[in-house]
Amino acid sequence: MADTLTTLEFQQACPFCAISRAHTRKYVRNLLYEYATAPDIHARLAASRGLCNAHAWLMQHVAQTEEKDGLGVALFQGTVIQRL
Repeated sequence: MADTLTTLEFQQACPFCAISRAHTRKYVRNLLYEYATAPDIHARLAASRGLCNAHAWLMQHVAQTEEKDGLGVALFQGTVIQRL
């Protein structure tokens, strides 16, 4: 998917929403697979009381559909639960 205004394909969905969704998935995927064992990220996520409902489910969905692995989700959610 292109992410510049000059190359956006205006289809049935809003192009800005499509860009936002794509980037959000990318950031969630990076969080799961690059920072799942980073103590500073865990501490900051726990201090914020975790993800909102929509993004928590997105994280679970990304882990299940893209990598078939729930370890990153379990690690992040476990840290938040312990903190609470």
